[in-house]
Amino acid sequence: MERLQKEDLFDQRSIVARQKRFDGFTANHFHDFYEIEYITGGEGNCTLNGTVMPMHKGMLFFMTPLDCHSVRGNNVHLVNIMFSADLVPQHCLEPFLRLTAPKAAAADAHTQRFLVPLLEEIIQHQGDLAYCTVLMECLLRKMLHFWPDDLAPSQDDAVAKIHFYLLTHFRQPISLAQAAAYVGLSPSYASAVFKRDMKVNFKTYLDALRFDYAKKLLLTSSATVAAVCEESGFTDVSNFVRRFKVHFGMTPTQWRHSTEHDRT
Repeated sequence: MERLQKEDLFDQRSIVARQKRFDGFTANHFHDFYEIEYITGGEGNCTLNGTVMPMHKGMLFFMTPLDCHSVRGNNVHLVNIMFSADLVPQHCLEPFLRLTAPKAAAADAHTQRFLVPLLEEIIQHQGDLAYCTVLMECLLRKMLHFWPDDLAPSQDDAVAKIHFYLLTHFRQPISLAQAAAYVGLSPSYASAVFKRDMKVNFKTYLDALRFDYAKKLLLTSSATVAAVCEESGFTDVSNFVRRFKVHFGMTPTQWRHSTEHDRT
């Protein structure tokens, strides 16, 4: 499975917005940036984290760095927006990272009349970052009407920032000390407020993120267990396999085979 990187697709820019036509198949992949696609014509499907969603006029898709997806289309016309996390404030993105349901929805006629000129404005003014940031905030807030936040936000701003840091860096070798430094707290205080609000300690939550992502890769790709281990933020394959079995009662390979059986 391919990982697409911002630097390979839009260099030093924070956003690339365009109208495009797609015809064919794009294999399962993920990326380190955010992507919005609004379908204006044609037909196809998008497989998002293992769930097949139809592509037709009025469909809106949002892919975050936590999502794996593939696309198959027949003369699909769409608006495509790729942007990095630094374009909009953190609080605009965190709700989407917490969502568990596939972020795909059909816009009604009223919403389509709202979205089309907004998307055209973003395409036209993407070079004006200050203005484009405002437009993107508006778009993201509108999109939350499709996918209401299924987890209540933290009451503590520092915990919300640590949570965002974990959601966007869990694939890297991060530590409590690094997360605490990110929000300007001591490790001990950061640990205490995180456990108070999240009801679980920092390490347990980080492990849960990594295991959930590993299961997503096992479900949606043919990547080797070693590759899944690395992409999910674990550093030792044998330890990953052992701990996976402790958590889920079977090895990664056995879990993959069991989900394949369930889908047949």
